[in-house]
Amino acid sequence: DRLKALYVVFIYGFLGILDIAAVFVFGLVGSLAVSGVSSNRPGVRVNTLLEFLGIADENLQTQVSILGLIAASVLVFKSFASLYLSKRTLFFLSRRSAIISRILLNKLLGQEMLRVRGRTIQETIFALTAGVQAVTLSILGASLLLIADIFLIVAFSISLFLVDTLVAILSLTLFSTIGILMYSLMHRKAQRLGELATKLEISSSDKISEVVSCYRELSVKNRRNFYAQEIGEMRHSIAEAGANLGVMSLLSKYIMEITMVVGGLAIGAAQFIAQPATRAVAVISIFLISSARIAPAILRIQTGLITIRTNIGTAKPTLDLIEEYLKEGIADLAPVEGYKGREYFKHTGFSSHVTASNVSFTYPNRKKEVISNLELNIKEGEFVGIVGPSGSGKSTLIRCINRLEEHQKGKIIVDGIELTKDLKNIEKVRSEVGMVFQQFNLFPHLTILENLTLAPMAVRKVTKKDAEETAMHFLTKVKIPE
Repeated sequence: DRLKALYVVFIYGFLGILDIAAVFVFGLVGSLAVSGVSSNRPGVRVNTLLEFLGIADENLQTQVSILGLIAASVLVFKSFASLYLSKRTLFFLSRRSAIISRILLNKLLGQEMLRVRGRTIQETIFALTAGVQAVTLSILGASLLLIADIFLIVAFSISLFLVDTLVAILSLTLFSTIGILMYSLMHRKAQRLGELATKLEISSSDKISEVVSCYRELSVKNRRNFYAQEIGEMRHSIAEAGANLGVMSLLSKYIMEITMVVGGLAIGAAQFIAQPATRAVAVISIFLISSARIAPAILRIQTGLITIRTNIGTAKPTLDLIEEYLKEGIADLAPVEGYKGREYFKHTGFSSHVTASNVSFTYPNRKKEVISNLELNIKEGEFVGIVGPSGSGKSTLIRCINRLEEHQKGKIIVDGIELTKDLKNIEKVRSEVGMVFQQFNLFPHLTILENLTLAPMAVRKVTKKDAEETAMHFLTKVKIPE
């Protein structure tokens, strides 16, 4: 991928050279036009180029037509090539964005439940989706275009130095100073606005999710209006941040346009005072056409840097997630075995013998142990009920047996397999152990039958027919087959 990115940068650099060639040809046209009007012979360098192109003996109209056609053809080719390259780059980065989301999700689902719940649902969704797009399309994509524009400016600067050193120095100094000044004034504010917009976006999504999931409770407590006002204020702040970023982009554009006009007038006046008319027109032509390329390139660099800073703030949840996974080396999820037929439901060779030895568990940032030095021995075929007051650790123990919580001390063994950080062992035990949660969490848009068949079909690749037969067997058993 890095090599492909390098190729893209070099191709953009080559297209920049085509731009320069077209600009020089337009400068040549301007010089020929002035020479023709004043009935003077073209300069030595102009004549050398005409001889190189084989049109030195043609009349002025033919020379101008040929040169104009060459310049226009080069610019049209460059525009189509840039469009094609931009399209391929965009598709490339979009596909990489999907791959990164999949990798991060795979890492996330390989963690303990407490780690997964360390972030809010909306923060996790943002980090895996919009945040990844901000990293790939807005940060990496802008970086590639930024490098290409730097190539373009360097190439144009060299060409301007060959034509007129003083004009080159003045042009570069003028545009670079404006670009650097605008970036230094805006970049911190842009990152701050990006972080603020992301934080508010996640918070407002959390609030909307809370309203939908707790609508009955909010209706009873008459809190719907309070939530509506709070969410409205958040959306207003997000809109303000977006508007500020938009104004910053427009401000840069108009300042650069003013700089180009003022710079062109100043350099034009100086050239006509110090140089012959033909030389002055050629230099001014090249300056104006170069400025039409350099000024937008510097503007794109400045706005590109601002975009990168903004999206670094926007993508902070994703960047934090990536940094966390790289630092801790979190393993991928174990692959799921394919469907092997109806025997998958028989649990052949599995022993439901569960033992716990000296097991203790404490929640993060708490001193009191929820489970303390537990000893447990449940033999195969036994039915065991665990009774106790709220908060005594009943649910926590069940989650530890299925490794949804990670006990800090002791051993838990199921079917002769000790539950440690080994993901393969955890997946092996979970494939044979069922668990009914306190919150059933059925998908509301699916029927009961579809809810029951979803996991066997998606995880174990059970056929629809076998999954439905098994589901109907248990629905009949509890007397709700209809």
